[in-house]
Amino acid sequence: MPNLKVVQVVKRFGPVGGMERYVWELSHELAARGVEIVILCEKAYESPAPNFPIRVICLGETRPKPRWISMLRFSRRVTQAVNAHGLTSDNGWVIHSHERTGVHQVTTFHGPPMASVKERQTFWFLSPRLVVWLFLERRELLRPDSHVLPNSLLIKNKLLGYYSHIKFGDVAWPGVHVPKGPRIEAGVPGSDVVFVGREYRRKGLETLILALEHLRQTRKVTLAIVGAEQDARLEWLIRGRGWINNISWVSDLRISDYGKVLVHPAEDEPYGMAIAEAAAQGLACVVSDQCGAKDHIKSVRVVPLDASVETWATAIDMGLDAEQLEPAPFTWPDLADVCIKEYQGVIRRLPTS
Repeated sequence: MPNLKVVQVVKRFGPVGGMERYVWELSHELAARGVEIVILCEKAYESPAPNFPIRVICLGETRPKPRWISMLRFSRRVTQAVNAHGLTSDNGWVIHSHERTGVHQVTTFHGPPMASVKERQTFWFLSPRLVVWLFLERRELLRPDSHVLPNSLLIKNKLLGYYSHIKFGDVAWPGVHVPKGPRIEAGVPGSDVVFVGREYRRKGLETLILALEHLRQTRKVTLAIVGAEQDARLEWLIRGRGWINNISWVSDLRISDYGKVLVHPAEDEPYGMAIAEAAAQGLACVVSDQCGAKDHIKSVRVVPLDASVETWATAIDMGLDAEQLEPAPFTWPDLADVCIKEYQGVIRRLPTS
């Protein structure tokens, strides 16, 4: 891919979180196609894979809290680095940000909009923290001559409710790796349902446990919890429930090794990488209507977030008995295609000398 030079902006570079893995995979896929890649980050948690021409510029860590001050400082350092290293549009660079910065032509929006706070808090404007976050968000989304790539239709529709003048590009769904080779035994035999997620409260683990308690009145089912934060609340939830396997975390996680159905009753999930990965591995998925992946992966069973425990139990029961459709995943190369199309549009819009 000659003549394309792209800066990816992310605070933490490396596969250390959902958004961070998104940038990691996208950067490697672009580099594999010959795109010149520079990463601007606070810290690199892992070096780029060998033989990938990815240049990483670490700007130094800011104090992580308060987060709004940390983001302000990071944004300022990004602006300074862009100018100091000549990474400007005048030199043919396209800046693709994944953070609340102000020097980009493309930004991927990964989370729910902060603007919703205006509906929840009457006196939001008295909080310096909220005022700054809203400023950063508005600047990122409404920057002249820039396009927003939402990571799901759910996020796009939420953004439209607050910022009607956004210039959108295509939806930049996260990709997945299609697993190769046969399924392996994971050391947790008998697991029927699997739950994946560190923030288990937001992702609805308690709803799932209640639903399975109801389902177990008519059917023996077991649950594997993978990657949940190990705290006193989780310990209380699983105490006395011998049908739950609690697995702290697994590197190179293959969800299909841990269950037949993934259940994700999340309260607010902009996308839901675990859903996409499970579907790509052939699992049935039962998810809440607040998961962005529901608009992308047509095989999932969608349950209203406020549905009864009985409704959730019925959906899980049907998922356990369903014949799984042949997966047709959206891959990281597919994401790279979306982004390259956007970058080429940026280049065409640049003024000619």
